[in-house]
Amino acid sequence: MTAPPPPRHPALPHVALVAAVTLWATIYVAAKAAMTVIPVAELISLRFTLGAGVLWAFILATGEKVEARAIGWRAFAVGLVEPGAASMLTFWGLKLTSAVSATVIFATIPVVTAALSWVFLRERTPGVVLAASALALAGTALLVADDAGALDTSLAGDLLILGTLVFIVAVQLVQRRLATHHGKPVVVTAWQLLGAAVAGYAVTPFAAPEAGVFAWVATAPAATWATLAYIGIMVSAVTFGIYNYALRYLPVARVNLYYTLVAPIGVPLAALLLDEPVTALDLAATLLVVVAVALPAVPEVWRRR
Repeated sequence: MTAPPPPRHPALPHVALVAAVTLWATIYVAAKAAMTVIPVAELISLRFTLGAGVLWAFILATGEKVEARAIGWRAFAVGLVEPGAASMLTFWGLKLTSAVSATVIFATIPVVTAALSWVFLRERTPGVVLAASALALAGTALLVADDAGALDTSLAGDLLILGTLVFIVAVQLVQRRLATHHGKPVVVTAWQLLGAAVAGYAVTPFAAPEAGVFAWVATAPAATWATLAYIGIMVSAVTFGIYNYALRYLPVARVNLYYTLVAPIGVPLAALLLDEPVTALDLAATLLVVVAVALPAVPEVWRRR
């Protein structure tokens, strides 16, 4: 496999990932507001339809090739699973276990990724990234420690979340191959979100409320439509596009290390938007995760100097 050309600046993939994770961290607040009106399956379907629509409009406007044979069917299949089916499985898992437990499980994603990357891609993960992953997991556990007494967990829910995590990482390895072989993050993301939307629509009839499918459309307030637009464009089209861009230049384990920032970024967002209290322990744990994510960059900067 030919190595992809370097980015315009070595820091660009990292800056892009911080932006993507910041947007991802807002999904919990935005989705919580949207789900008061929109059923989950319909929210997922419309979210990815809107995101895919924006990207396809961009592709048509710029004249970029859609690469249906080389990229399309693979990226579409990836989207059916992640984020399509994975979104549903994560939600069902959260119905059975606590958000705190799910947060800690998902914080193990860099470690799980490192193991699967070695097995399937023979992609070695540097020791500093593994150490940073362990540090980020410790910081996440510390961040949710003050909520541990209110846990409403179940083994079935935790196993479902863990199985979904492994499922997601396996699909990300396919995305890594697509990124290194072809690049074209906009095209890959457009096909991927189209697959995710199809997965959502396949489930929608079976998860429809008593009022019927899309019955909420006639009475939905403007704020709900604005929230849906934000989720579909910023937290779908933009974030998944950035993720696929970063996969071209960084190993999956290094990319997923940034995902551990979701919880620390979510803490100040919850304080600002939901008026939730932030303790000194929360701030210390947040700093620990931030340091962990930045740790692998230290030897890289040292080598360049």
